[in-house]
Amino acid sequence: MLLRCREGQSGAVDLPDTSASAEFPGRPGTCRGQGWSAYPQARAAALVECGTHAVFAAHVAPLTVHETALAQELFASLTPGMLLLGDRGFRGLDLWRAATATGADLLWRAKSDAVLPVLAVTEDGSYLSQIFAARNKNRRADPTRVRVIDYTLGRTDRDTTVYRLVTSILGIRWGTRSGCRRTRRRPCGCGPFGRDGSGARWLNSWV
Repeated sequence: MLLRCREGQSGAVDLPDTSASAEFPGRPGTCRGQGWSAYPQARAAALVECGTHAVFAAHVAPLTVHETALAQELFASLTPGMLLLGDRGFRGLDLWRAATATGADLLWRAKSDAVLPVLAVTEDGSYLSQIFAARNKNRRADPTRVRVIDYTLGRTDRDTTVYRLVTSILGIRWGTRSGCRRTRRRPCGCGPFGRDGSGARWLNSWV
């Protein structure tokens, strides 16, 4: 089974310097000059199809609205059979559960120093773990099971920076060989995920 890959993106965007833009969404404050920025700004979040870069869902709000709140506005566009990629800014168990409730699978980057207990190690080097809401962290109550992939991109032993991905995909989903070939290389096309190719093996086996 091949999953349609989608990526969640968010960020601040400059708007034309007009009275309408200044009124909504407004200008961010600064500590210099008149106390506000030269251009009005808005916060935007979008779902983008990987490969084609087509934007098929977007939401815009004032900068006072957090990106996680904007992201939840986009989840209605997710369906089963999609794989949603997300950066470290998209975090929190409530947001994770809201996204998985759509039937889509998730593959989100996480902080490498996040405490994720190892429940079971798989043959491909990834491992099963649990995540908790901040309100339940100390009691370790109401967990959600995830799979964790740690990998490096360095070409030498001196580059030991560890990157971490967390996914809702817990079991094997076999894809076609052509689909696996498309996922074996990084977007820049300069080699496999990880110095030992562990990321590529994971994608071949689980997506």
